[in-house]
Amino acid sequence: KAGLSTRITVVEGDFRRDPLPRGYHMVQFSRILADWPEGVCRMLLGKAWESLLPGGRVVICEPLADDNPDLTLAWHFSYVPYDDFGVRLYKPLATYERLLRELGFHLLRVARKDYHSIHAVIVAKRPETSQPASRRQAVSATKRGGKQK
Repeated sequence: KAGLSTRITVVEGDFRRDPLPRGYHMVQFSRILADWPEGVCRMLLGKAWESLLPGGRVVICEPLADDNPDLTLAWHFSYVPYDDFGVRLYKPLATYERLLRELGFHLLRVARKDYHSIHAVIVAKRPETSQPASRRQAVSATKRGGKQK
């Protein structure tokens, strides 16, 4: 009805195992990264890099630990019977900034939470011409005669 069927694609899969589709201008994570340990977040953001066209954006919409200390604690205790969540998994902004930098993204904008929402919005860009940081390191090691990990 809204005429979006040619602009929006739904792809089934397991984001922990399957690659994300490629060739996109934007990948958005909304209430995804807050639930996972840092290693999984790094992997997902790396998959976003691979999915994006050069110049594409990654958008992260998540509650931040440093903006929501009371909510973080409340979530933690609401999940105590069956999950380890909240205090341990909510991340501060600095963690997302570091992960994005390490993967080669350029941070464009951060909108901290306001009285309308618990979420911050972080926007970063895949540079127009570059490789993901892990690939650059492997290529550099090869050029120096080192071994790739």
